[in-house]
Amino acid sequence: SGINAEYGVVQLMLKFFKSMEPKRELVPLEKISHNIKLALEKCEPDMIKYEKFAVLICTGSFSPVHVMHLQIFKLARKFLESKNIHVVGGFISPSHDRYVSNKLLKDAIRAEHRIKMCQLVCAQEDWLDVSTWECAQPGFTNFPSVVRFHGSVLASHFPDINIELYYVCGADLAVNCFLNRGLGGLKVITVRRHGVDNSDVDELIRTGVDGYFYVVESDSLIPVSSTEIRRRVKSKEPLDDLMNKEASDYLRKIV
Repeated sequence: SGINAEYGVVQLMLKFFKSMEPKRELVPLEKISHNIKLALEKCEPDMIKYEKFAVLICTGSFSPVHVMHLQIFKLARKFLESKNIHVVGGFISPSHDRYVSNKLLKDAIRAEHRIKMCQLVCAQEDWLDVSTWECAQPGFTNFPSVVRFHGSVLASHFPDINIELYYVCGADLAVNCFLNRGLGGLKVITVRRHGVDNSDVDELIRTGVDGYFYVVESDSLIPVSSTEIRRRVKSKEPLDDLMNKEASDYLRKIV
């Protein structure tokens, strides 16, 4: 009976891990694989093991996705590449409908539409993609769990590659969630506008763990509000350069 019980536990564990395996369409890895291949082709064979790779991930409602989201990704990538780290990919991970519905109530945009707009944006980038794993879960999943899951996906698919996952977020989230000590061993990059008076972020920098928390400042970061975009769409006002054109055209059709 002891052997049977042990066998049963093993089977449950295997079933659990199998349920956690990402379907190809939920966590797309094609762009990451392609970019790693391109980078390695440029390396001397004996230097490959020293190459450092990174993937970025950003969670949130993306209701809708806008130019500031893309800017934050690109600023984080530029920062890492200045440190000779190859950024080979990035995941936009839209939040579960349950979270968005509770947060935005009648203004909530369904996951299928938020995902589609993100995909329209990522179609124009050779390194960004949309992970729908978070949206596909039975209920809300907190962002640390989402990040850890994607980290495990990268580790299992690229076991021989020195690749790290960085969580990218705005300054407000970094302050509210005390992310200056990293995210359960994962690294965090927060982006803020240069010159903005934010003593809370300065305190995070002062008390942060070196190597796990980075702050990127930029003069070019354009402050954009998803709330303002939804208001403009409802009142049929122009969106100017607040959104990708394909995504904004799609948004006008569904709101």
